[in-house]
Amino acid sequence: MWQRLSFRTQLFLPLGVMFITALIMGGVLLRVFTTGQLAEENEPAQRSTRAVAEALNNALRSSGNPRRTLQDFVRMLDASSDIQFRSAEAGSLPLAPRPLQGPHGPPKWFVDLLTIPDLHIAFPVTIDGQRVGDIVFTPDLSAALFETWVGFLALASFVVALIGLTAIVAYVLAGSALRPLRDLGEGLTRLRRGDYAPPIPVTGPPEIRQSCEEPMRWRRRSHS
Repeated sequence: MWQRLSFRTQLFLPLGVMFITALIMGGVLLRVFTTGQLAEENEPAQRSTRAVAEALNNALRSSGNPRRTLQDFVRMLDASSDIQFRSAEAGSLPLAPRPLQGPHGPPKWFVDLLTIPDLHIAFPVTIDGQRVGDIVFTPDLSAALFETWVGFLALASFVVALIGLTAIVAYVLAGSALRPLRDLGEGLTRLRRGDYAPPIPVTGPPEIRQSCEEPMRWRRRSHS
């Protein structure tokens, strides 16, 4: 099967497989490292959430009107912040994750290929020993995922550009190697027919030129 393929196909096929394998390995490594990177980047924010919950509980314990203090704290929270208060009236519903795709974020198929760690965390808030809600941490991962998407595009663009450049170089080199062999084949065909007049062009690399010069030496010996 392999021997039936043309020289250019035998040259391009391993190169193509090599570059595709490199692209797949790069994507796998990107997927593996993204999980650890997201967890590491959000670890300080998780510690800050714990500190906020502890400070709030201390303030509620020392407050004369803890309900009013809690309401004031909730009003002060920025709606876009990663740290929010969830009332106990919401029940045991799971934390609603933020959308992973912004208007200019990575496509859905790319996000689905990644292993997104569960970074949501909740700390209870109590008044007089009774749980009234939770301080929850719901990180916005859209920016981090967009950076990962840009890194993947850069890797893919580099591989595609390298494939194109290598294909052009291989095509030129294959042509320079095949042309003398084609001339040699035509020259040997003329020699078998007894046509010794047109000389066989001696071009190409030294190995090819040596092969082309052998019929010329044989022709000179046959004439002498």
